Amino acid sequence: MKKNKKKNQMLVTALSIGIIIITLCFLVLLMEYNKLKAGASSFKIEITKIERMTPIKAGTISPKSNESITDNGLSLDMSVNLYHPNDEITYIVTVKNTSDIKGKIVNIISQPDYIDNEKYLLDIYPAKIVMNNISGKTLSPGESATIKITFSYGNIESETYNAINIPYKISLLTQTV
Repeated sequence: MKKNKKKNQMLVTALSIGIIIITLCFLVLLMEYNKLKAGASSFKIEITKIERMTPIKAGTISPKSNESITDNGLSLDMSVNLYHPNDEITYIVTVKNTSDIKGKIVNIISQPDYIDNEKYLLDIYPAKIVMNNISGKTLSPGESATIKITFSYGNIESETYNAINIPYKISLLTQTV
């Protein structure tokens, strides 16, 4: 009986020491996780600024527009009104890597795609949109790039013309490098 009692005491002691070691290991892992979490890198390339240049007014009404940065800086919503042939309005859009990781602009998605899709282009004819493509550009942390977007009302032969409303949205598709 004394042997069994001694074995039981040794077993309880060994299990207690094991539980203490496991608890200490768990606490060390938790502290390391919190350190990693606090110092974790974040990644974000976003639209940070929209600058509307002075519109070119060809008629009696100046071109008008509304624009707003949406989707936490990943999209730009716009609505442009052109009233007369030769009206024009240009934007300079600043895209910045606000993270601490190098990133790449994979694509700029246009909705509707007035630039490459003839069906949508016909919806706003004789207006057109010209945009420089910065897809593929790599940005270091803190670095910026600019997108120039120009909306213009083409010159037409007719004496009659209508105001053109152009709803437009661009969205950034990005990735870490």
